[in-house]
Amino acid sequence: MAWYRYLRSLLRITPTNEQLLGALLQLPPPAAKEELNRRATAAVLAEVARAKVDNITRARPPVEVRRSQVRSDSAGSGLFLRSDAHAAKPGDLIAIYAGVYTPPAPDVTHAADGTSILIPLPALREEGAYVINLQGGGWICGAESALQAKNNTAKGLCAGWAVAALANHPPRGSIPNVEAIAVDWDDAISDAVRKHINPITTLPWYIDDGVSVFVPQTVRSRGIVFLASRTINPGDEILFNYRLNPHGNLPRWYAAVPDEISWSVVDDAGLAGKKERKSQKDRWWDKDHGDWGGGLLN
Repeated sequence: MAWYRYLRSLLRITPTNEQLLGALLQLPPPAAKEELNRRATAAVLAEVARAKVDNITRARPPVEVRRSQVRSDSAGSGLFLRSDAHAAKPGDLIAIYAGVYTPPAPDVTHAADGTSILIPLPALREEGAYVINLQGGGWICGAESALQAKNNTAKGLCAGWAVAALANHPPRGSIPNVEAIAVDWDDAISDAVRKHINPITTLPWYIDDGVSVFVPQTVRSRGIVFLASRTINPGDEILFNYRLNPHGNLPRWYAAVPDEISWSVVDDAGLAGKKERKSQKDRWWDKDHGDWGGGLLN
């Protein structure tokens, strides 16, 4: 409905993680989350195996790192679907966003004597580059992982699965071809994730009256994966909507992407679902009644 689209655009409402995931995988939320965990776990295990061999060329991921085609002062390296890979369809896992995970700080009650609670902000580099916020709180800083991927590429090695931080923002006139989806890592691979993909920060979580409090080891790590939001052809550059704060000091190269681009993923999936349900009802009717109804009308 047009009025609903206008309202969500006016209020800057964006699709939830669950809405996007269900739409991209064409599954109800519980099944979509289970399928995402299965795919993400397979990618993590492939990355761990890749990192253990001297010649990092096995189990090649669908993407590679090379010079970006985005014309911008900040765009150096870029992420591309391999030229010898199959075209990626909506819902395909493209890459993992590796980096140090900082979970959202817990609700802390200020002491009655007025002692202060300080929550450190992420140490931003290059105007905040490589820091991605998660829905529900917390963030991932992928600066070190991005640098490692660049170094591997410079050595002629496969950069691996954990290279999502190198995806660039679409230039003016272009739209993203991936969506960032949060994933809750399973306990079964938690050690591998903490070591190779999303280690938990060792910096102070928050500061209570001058005393630094660190993240407990019992806190589970979370991550981000990029799923294709539309067909990506071999050789295409991976473009990701940075969603920078519109009230901040935006760089000159940044062109805001309308939220309706992400909503179109959800809306199109809803329309496709309605058509499929109608088609199923038609098939059921034909199966139960044959050509009886059509014969009467003729």
